[in-house]
Amino acid sequence: MPSEAERLDVVCKTLSRLWSGYQEAATVAADAVEALLRSARAATAADQAPAFAATLGALGAAYIDVGRLTPLLGEAPSLSGPLLDTVAAAGAVLREIAGKPGPVSITLPSGGNLADAVGEALARVGRVYGAAHVVALTRAERFDRSAHAPWLEAYPFSRWTRRERQLAPPIIVTLDGADFRTGGLEEFLDGALKLVLLVQDETAPPAPLVRLITPGVYVAQTHDGAQLTQLAALSGPGILAWVPTSAASFVHDPAAGPTLGARLQVLADSPVPRRGLGGLSAAQLSEELRQLEAIAGLATLGNAADALGAKESHNPVDRLATWILNQASLAEVAGGTGP
Repeated sequence: MPSEAERLDVVCKTLSRLWSGYQEAATVAADAVEALLRSARAATAADQAPAFAATLGALGAAYIDVGRLTPLLGEAPSLSGPLLDTVAAAGAVLREIAGKPGPVSITLPSGGNLADAVGEALARVGRVYGAAHVVALTRAERFDRSAHAPWLEAYPFSRWTRRERQLAPPIIVTLDGADFRTGGLEEFLDGALKLVLLVQDETAPPAPLVRLITPGVYVAQTHDGAQLTQLAALSGPGILAWVPTSAASFVHDPAAGPTLGARLQVLADSPVPRRGLGGLSAAQLSEELRQLEAIAGLATLGNAADALGAKESHNPVDRLATWILNQASLAEVAGGTGP
């Protein structure tokens, strides 16, 4: 397996486009807030007309009587004192995040809780959205310092809107195999969020991500990172774990088809665990493997049924028999079967 630094470099390069989209949104918001601050600082009662004229540029000011037009605009939102300072603080948060290189990469301390670490990382990048909401509330004169100021420090994923979740930046976590526990991660697999987990030792549970398989979520355990490109190209949520060869390798791709058989592909199995790991017993770890095998078995049965159905549909005798039975059923419904 490549070194930790090599794997992290590959992941960051592959997911860089996703970070750039988030960063661009932060930059646009930061520019807008800075423009608002300039306008608010200039637009006093005495110089409202010059401030408005400055926004028109030389050509606009030459053809528009600013003095006569300004009263028709109504009073601009009043931003001064503490409110102006609040907007400035929000703008500083936006500019700070807009200037950060990405994607976000964290290392889970040994014994740490994976879901909590991901939640904290998302709350930090969520400050972009929190800052935007603070500015909007301030302009609408609905800002409550005790309730809303903390959003500039952390804005939890549970508060993110649908649009904000679609702009979610990728999160990369490096962790020990003993801490590879997926409980709680399901709440973050929404919108377009991508999570990548890099197991940094040679021991890991056999199939922890099997617990997260649902029809619309991309899930992959990989030995070589080959599925990273697929993950980055997805429009929906996904999670990928780069695991040692002692763990199972599989891919669940929602884009591959509507059936489980089309979506799930087991690339490499794992031996039955003989010992516990990270607080889970060998029996609990074996349940992960049994669940993967059960799902794979259902997928195989589904594929076989689909193939049989397709074969029968091309048989003219079967098609004629089906048509006769359907007609008989329709006749019974329409007229009954009695004399």
